[in-house]
Amino acid sequence: IVERASAILGYPQEHSSPLAADHHSICKFNSNTDENYVCVKGILKMMRSKIEIATGLSTALPATQRPLDSVSIQSAQDRAGEPRSSAAEATKELQEILGITYSVESDLNARKAQKMAGSCQWLPRKQSFQDWFERAGTDTPIFILTAPPAAGKSTLASYVIDWIRDGSLDTACQYFFFISDHQVKRTVSYCLRMIAFQLAIRYDAVREALFKLKGETHTTFERQSSKDVWEKIFQGIIFRIPFKEDLFWILDALDESDTPSSLCDMLIRSRSMTPIKFLVTSRETREVSNFMYNAKDKVIHEALTPTDTYQDIKECVSATMRANLPQDRESRDE
Repeated sequence: IVERASAILGYPQEHSSPLAADHHSICKFNSNTDENYVCVKGILKMMRSKIEIATGLSTALPATQRPLDSVSIQSAQDRAGEPRSSAAEATKELQEILGITYSVESDLNARKAQKMAGSCQWLPRKQSFQDWFERAGTDTPIFILTAPPAAGKSTLASYVIDWIRDGSLDTACQYFFFISDHQVKRTVSYCLRMIAFQLAIRYDAVREALFKLKGETHTTFERQSSKDVWEKIFQGIIFRIPFKEDLFWILDALDESDTPSSLCDMLIRSRSMTPIKFLVTSRETREVSNFMYNAKDKVIHEALTPTDTYQDIKECVSATMRANLPQDRESRDE
């Protein structure tokens, strides 16, 4: 309808994408596979996820309307023969005990919306990643991926989460994305509580132990320090449970947390009956460097290089050129 320069307002973080259409067809799609439809839908989903991250909009829905959490507990209770009607109540009680006010799934979706199809596939092929993923035993291996800001660490973290989830192995994946300018999501305490919440959703033993703790002590954790959460929930409950599958915990943007050194110390000191493998992304700050030195027997470090992401960047540029110059092959080739 107009040239690209006329369609851009110049706002910070503005996102624009061309559509192959005119005045009559720009808002009319042939099907849900129409390229224009897919493009508009993807941008709307990305905008929604960004709004949820910035404002916590996902909390506008009551706990009983958050389908992922309730469905997960539902399936666990179906296996245990418990009443279906208690699934939403159990989710709500867990949220109250742990002080969970935001949906972790929305953070994951926001990162996934920024990932191009086919990108990030080089990471599982790296020897360092394979050494971490395949290491046996209970020595709690920690894979640390460091890179400068805006190098794609969070996108890689979201890819690993899906990669582990989609695998055919007996594994479970919990995760958290630190956000430096978010009052709650920057705290180590909330990170730990969110990991515990995901475990409680998946495992009856964790859920029942938390219910029992609340019933006996009337304890809730929303205002408790990360040290208290670690000692009472992780050392007192989670690390003592022999899960039937390995656990993978993905922690993104450690450098954006309020107390990186305290979380590093916890990871070093973790002792669990079930093997837990940590993947941590971060800028290589002083705290992270000290962590890698102090835990060198446990840590596998991979520093992201331009060579690692070259092919992904090349594909991104090519896709952008195809979108902006769809009919001009000669210009795209140049």
